[in-house]
Amino acid sequence: MTSLRWCAIALSVLALGACTNERLVFVNRQFNPPPDSVNGFLGYFDASTQQTSCGNCHVEHQGEWKSTKHAQAWADLMALAQPADKSGCVGCHTVSENGNLAPAPAGYGKVADAAYQDVQCESCHGPGFDHASVPDAGNGPLASIHVDTTENPATASAVGSCAACHQDTHHPFWEEWRQSIHSNMGRHNDEVYCQQCHSGQGALKAWGVTASYKEVNAVNEGITCSVCHDPHGSANPAQLRWPLSTLDRDQQLCMKCHNRRTTPQILDSLASPIVQTGSNSPHAPQGSVVVGDVGYQNPSYLDPAVTQASTHGNLTKNPLLCAGCHLYAFADTGDAGQVVNRTGHLFRPIPCYGPDGLATDSIKNCAYRSAARSFKACTASGCHATEDNVAGLLSVARGRIQALTATLWVNSNAASSGIDTLDAGILPMILKNTWGQRGTLNNLSLQTKGAPQVGDTIINLGATAVTGKLAVTNTFKITGDTTTYTVQATVTAATNQLNGVVIRPALVKAPAANTAVYVVFMGPLLAGDRVVTAADGAEFNVRTVGEDANGVFITTSQSGADRSHTVHNPFLAEALLRANIQELTDLYGSQPWFPVISAKVRGILGGPLGASGSVPFPRPAGRRVASR
Repeated sequence: MTSLRWCAIALSVLALGACTNERLVFVNRQFNPPPDSVNGFLGYFDASTQQTSCGNCHVEHQGEWKSTKHAQAWADLMALAQPADKSGCVGCHTVSENGNLAPAPAGYGKVADAAYQDVQCESCHGPGFDHASVPDAGNGPLASIHVDTTENPATASAVGSCAACHQDTHHPFWEEWRQSIHSNMGRHNDEVYCQQCHSGQGALKAWGVTASYKEVNAVNEGITCSVCHDPHGSANPAQLRWPLSTLDRDQQLCMKCHNRRTTPQILDSLASPIVQTGSNSPHAPQGSVVVGDVGYQNPSYLDPAVTQASTHGNLTKNPLLCAGCHLYAFADTGDAGQVVNRTGHLFRPIPCYGPDGLATDSIKNCAYRSAARSFKACTASGCHATEDNVAGLLSVARGRIQALTATLWVNSNAASSGIDTLDAGILPMILKNTWGQRGTLNNLSLQTKGAPQVGDTIINLGATAVTGKLAVTNTFKITGDTTTYTVQATVTAATNQLNGVVIRPALVKAPAANTAVYVVFMGPLLAGDRVVTAADGAEFNVRTVGEDANGVFITTSQSGADRSHTVHNPFLAEALLRANIQELTDLYGSQPWFPVISAKVRGILGGPLGASGSVPFPRPAGRRVASR
């Protein structure tokens, strides 16, 4: 026997010259008694046509689902020659307790009925009998976007999530994803703007996903499976919510987050509306690096041929763009000699190998050699012949970028957020000697005046020759005192004195008169500046693609930089820094304080990009790089 139930479908009828009238048409729908009556899984209404019981009312989702791999799960399993005994596989190819919170066994595991073949709606949503019996009771079973990130495999739980099936050596999606940054649950919980990329709920909301789920109002999740993949199906491969094969950064899945601040943002208190987020540091600029329009670009110093997508950003040569390298799946061999599948969900393009010979979540703690890390994604794409070839090219590119970076800025303190007076390179020297352009001092070597006392919050400073002003947020240190003092109010120099400098915290030590004072913090783009100077642009570019001799990215935090060791767009990265050096040399090279450019860097500046001879780097006629 079958049970009859009503499904209300709303139809709109437009009356002539009148408003839209809506009437309800009731259609007689049926669902079959559930084979597993204990757990209440309905399964297929008609297995021969793959019409799910849920799909009798949820028509749109039924249509989407039928185009997914989930709808082919049973047929795919049956088509496999091995294993001959498939009893251990059926739980993930049918409606069962996997993916929901039903007790085991359930569905096909309880009653091996054809109604439960394939991964259907109830595999994620749970039993539908109660909801189908009383549709208006508000008891619709909601799916979950939560996936466990417990680091200890012994205590990790896959119950009630995609991980229930998408795991183990057969396809270790869960195991790899748990090691990735995407799994970092709910970062920046208190920052609404950040949540659109740093939390699962925030991303779904920003992307216009209105479907409800269990955690919609819960503590922020990480970027879980359901954020990138639409469980109901989509027009994109692998049920992705957004396409991969497009250079439109508003549509490309990865770039929807990995493309935030890509050019200097001016803090402009005079603009309408006020621009509040001034910054001379990038934030997740990877999309624009790949496309080729990142950073400060002065067309007088950059050949347009290099300000474009790299080979890695060429849809013909790398049709999956970011995923072509970051989501590379391959078969590996474990320490026991067994074949282990890698799914690419570490999102590490060139991961280090562990002691067992398997790729790990680390890309930092191993040499850039094919024996130490996997370059398989680079060779499988067809772009590079061998893994050793890739490693060699990367070594050359990094060496050149490191040399160019050191010419512009050598950071004396890796933890420092900005250029300070102890740093070396063109940028620190420009800022030290042109403070008037930034509303601050032209002499950074000051002395205390009078006899400051412990607890003072106002002190006097001076120098033999000083003009300009100490601005709010400038910081300084006093010889013999490790405390960093922050200026609380702008003070303009008069007759080589800076009297009444308000500081925080209060003075910790009492310095003698004429004790040396060193201004440390030079400040970001300042309110009222409203102009991105050549020095501002160079600083932004160094923070985006610069890497020091130790492999440290030159940025406020490593999360801000491109972080690809120039791989995303090596020619563009080099071209940006070369153009910065040339422009700053033209502007300041005649000054006696301008640093000497090394012979190695002059050789780089005078040759082709990448030292291969294949990509010329023409400069405007008559421009040359001087040694000073």
